[in-house]
Amino acid sequence: MKKLLNFLLVRRSETENKWWHRLFTVLLFGSGFFVSVFAIFLTIDSYNHTWVIHRPVAFSLEANYQQANGKEFPCNWSFDTTRAANEPIKSIIKCKGVEIPLNDARQYGTLYDTARKNLETQYGLDKYTTADCPKSNGESKLSPEQISCIRKVFADQEADPAYPKYQDSLKDLARIKVAQDINFGYMLNDIALWLLIPALVLALWIVFWSSVIYRSVLYIVFGKKK
Repeated sequence: MKKLLNFLLVRRSETENKWWHRLFTVLLFGSGFFVSVFAIFLTIDSYNHTWVIHRPVAFSLEANYQQANGKEFPCNWSFDTTRAANEPIKSIIKCKGVEIPLNDARQYGTLYDTARKNLETQYGLDKYTTADCPKSNGESKLSPEQISCIRKVFADQEADPAYPKYQDSLKDLARIKVAQDINFGYMLNDIALWLLIPALVLALWIVFWSSVIYRSVLYIVFGKKK
């Protein structure tokens, strides 16, 4: 250990009592501390692990939702882009901060579509339908005529006086309850990494400035020590 310290912290009789040598030592360790802290922040910022895992328990449109325990999250829906070209467009549910298995997301999307259609019937908006629009003929992309027709149907629906109330009811339609689990493996791994990286950065910082730069300067000024 003593030999290692002598290698890292250069000591020569010509400089031991020099004020600039003591100043250099203070600046070396002071700057090393700030570099280590900066390295910790960079590590944390670039790491995407989360220690809390959200496990889906129940979807708001399932029968057991009210009895289920868990933290509640709002959800929204989008189209499933993983479908084959000859499959019909399906909805998929996405809940912010919660990883839902794809099969569950599709199942929740099916429940959502059914509930949404019931709301459209309840508010009299089911008369605006795309059933009369041109068919896709198995093509994966919609034709300009189809797009124009679908946009007109949606525009007519949105212009209906009942549409704002329908939208308010739609906002609370998709919610999910999740259980929160702590991933101790990720936690211990991240803590060990956050301790190891600043220690290595500090060691490299000291070796570079004290054992390379400072030693080179002393050699230039005083020559090789006998």
